[in-house]
Amino acid sequence: MRLRKQETKMDLLKQTYPDISDDIADKLHMVKISKKGLARIQLKDKSWIIDKGGKIHVFGPWSEDNHIVARVLADSKDCEIEVHETSCQIAHSPAGTEKSLQERLNWWKDNGAETLTATENGIWISWHGTYFFDQGNSLSIYEPITDEAIKVMVETAKERWCGRVEIFGDEDFKQRYWAEAERQGVKVVNYEPPEKFKLEQELGLNQDIRLFLIELSKTGSFAKARDRKTLPPDIEKSIEVLHSCKSNPLGDLEIVFDNTIKAKKFDYISFINKEILKINDVNKQHIINNLNQEISNTFTFR
Repeated sequence: MRLRKQETKMDLLKQTYPDISDDIADKLHMVKISKKGLARIQLKDKSWIIDKGGKIHVFGPWSEDNHIVARVLADSKDCEIEVHETSCQIAHSPAGTEKSLQERLNWWKDNGAETLTATENGIWISWHGTYFFDQGNSLSIYEPITDEAIKVMVETAKERWCGRVEIFGDEDFKQRYWAEAERQGVKVVNYEPPEKFKLEQELGLNQDIRLFLIELSKTGSFAKARDRKTLPPDIEKSIEVLHSCKSNPLGDLEIVFDNTIKAKKFDYISFINKEILKINDVNKQHIINNLNQEISNTFTFR
């Protein structure tokens, strides 16, 4: 029976790659052929080989088995091999918050996945040129690691893992992930970047706030300001509170920030935090409740 299964997999492959050798049969775990006649192969060593864009792509640690299979396919098509080493992995915390397989498939469909392949160990996702492997309570990313790919990784932790996450990988990845997590209000529980990096991020955040406030001053619209610059949720909420608190000395932001938004070197973060402290706690809570009610009304399900 096992031999027959391997023969079936080889028969599938030979429909597209007629010249390949049967010697690779014992290395195959799963074979899928797309409507365009392109192969997606999982090997027994858990690596993947995908025929896409005129190249044979290898995902996972470079091994003897995937080297042999990739070379056989590449020789059959007379094309190049591209290896994508796994670069980093994130694991959520706390435990027990992972979604079911169908819920995860739906989540990726809703978030722009191009192709999804479910296996017994997890889901392979092709997303705007980057590949992910989603195991429910962990998510691996394969190069290229773009800013947009990191953003969707953080969204995974925010929406599926209670906004808390552990990250593993090289320093560059961890710094980039941490910075995006700060923007989205996700807590990284096992990593803190160097102070120099934090200072650079704070300076960058101050400039983001400045651009946000400039747009808000011009249009009076939080939606348009948000289109120009995305701020961390707590910072944006503070600005909303100040903007809504007519009794506060701040008044209208376009007047209060008239001079400060022109200054590129200004500590907006400290300024906003100090002004928030001036607001009476009861009044502040009343404003926050009103804002939350407005948001709830805006996104009422029909």
